[in-house]
Amino acid sequence: MRAADASAPASAEAVAGPAPDAAGGAAHWAPARRRRGLLAALLVVALVAAGLAWWGSSRPAPADPTGFVSRSTAASTVLTDAAGGRWLPSPGLVGGVEKQVASSVQGTANPALYQHYREGVAEWSVPVPGPGRYAVDVLVADFEPARTGARVFDVRVGDRVLAEGFDPAALSPDGTRALHVTGMVDVEGDKLQVSFDALAGKPIASALSVIGVGRTAETRALLDEGFEGPAGADPPAPWSRATGQGGGGELQSFTDDASNSALDGNGALAVVARKEPFLFDGGSTDYTSAKLTTEGSFAFTYGHVEARISLPGGRGLWPAFWAVGADRAQVDWPRSGEYDVMEVLGKDPTVVQAHVHGLGDDQDPRGWRDQPVSSLGLGFDTGQPLTDSWHVYAADVQPGAITFSVDGRPYFTAAAVDQRPGQDWPFDSPFYLILSMAIGGDWGGPPDGETEFPARMLVDRVLVTS
Repeated sequence: MRAADASAPASAEAVAGPAPDAAGGAAHWAPARRRRGLLAALLVVALVAAGLAWWGSSRPAPADPTGFVSRSTAASTVLTDAAGGRWLPSPGLVGGVEKQVASSVQGTANPALYQHYREGVAEWSVPVPGPGRYAVDVLVADFEPARTGARVFDVRVGDRVLAEGFDPAALSPDGTRALHVTGMVDVEGDKLQVSFDALAGKPIASALSVIGVGRTAETRALLDEGFEGPAGADPPAPWSRATGQGGGGELQSFTDDASNSALDGNGALAVVARKEPFLFDGGSTDYTSAKLTTEGSFAFTYGHVEARISLPGGRGLWPAFWAVGADRAQVDWPRSGEYDVMEVLGKDPTVVQAHVHGLGDDQDPRGWRDQPVSSLGLGFDTGQPLTDSWHVYAADVQPGAITFSVDGRPYFTAAAVDQRPGQDWPFDSPFYLILSMAIGGDWGGPPDGETEFPARMLVDRVLVTS
């Protein structure tokens, strides 16, 4: 039998469907019609889905801002820093007038970046590649620090407040100092806008650095340790005890004994210094203490790190919360880098010390193994004893800058732009944490007859977010 000609006209039955049956209904035709309708609907859905998939795949992905760098100045001419970086005049500055001075600036190898500034600035905008997270650093120096409270302003990017009640005179009590307002912010469009809101006097700004960090992501806790557990229990992971003797004239031996470090049973880790003889291969010390570290177990690069600590008082005590580069074992200190979130010397109980150290240049003093050691830092007088009460010591680490604070009050920023070209900035890599209490040392001096032992540093929380 010959196959039907595909070009032949369809029969009436094929076009209209089968005739109704004798019962007067088309019940036998309804299921077929529904099946064809369902197939047509499924075909439409499939075509729409395919179109959406094609449209989504053909759209260009948002640019990853990693690697983006913008350096702008309030000056009307291009400025070049000591490392050869170019700072360009910014068309995004709104408000105020440009000023230039020749006065000295403490704490920087690039005074010219601060000596040109805008007084009365209201906004500073920078074009960026697109949505993402950016590290912001506003350079500030007040050359007219009449008195604390005379010039106070807020600095923000959108809803993100970078500085609240920023008072340059309060942070430069001994003269004009290189200051920074820093923070990592999320941007939704292609423009980052810094706003300056005057509270007293006129806001000032000298330069603005913006560095792309990556795509926007939720902030999360990398480490949140509350030190819960029974009294006498070992420090929980990722903390471990490091042993040995300190350098620089320190008088203690760090031990792995629970009498020097253990949970106190009240939600805190106790780091205890004792006046007791300790023998080790090659000598002895008159004091023991503890050094807790996360080396090999936990490290992070950028983010916020803080610890809530109660410090003991007494001359010769040297409690500290600090961080060292995770590659220390491979490259040695100071090339690995170190930043000190908190150091308080017993002889200066109202002063919190914050410093960063790295491999220095020929102008820096020689230190460990005769290597040059660079230092940027500040001793900040809080005006009240920091001993025998709880305080939160923190550092915010971002590309090119580390800002230190106590009880939520920023008081010092170490920035790569303030270093000389031959000084390393090793802080763009992972660092591990250390809690320790040394005795004596060339910096703090030995205990005296009034220093009480055992001396206990209590830590009830360490938090790292990123």
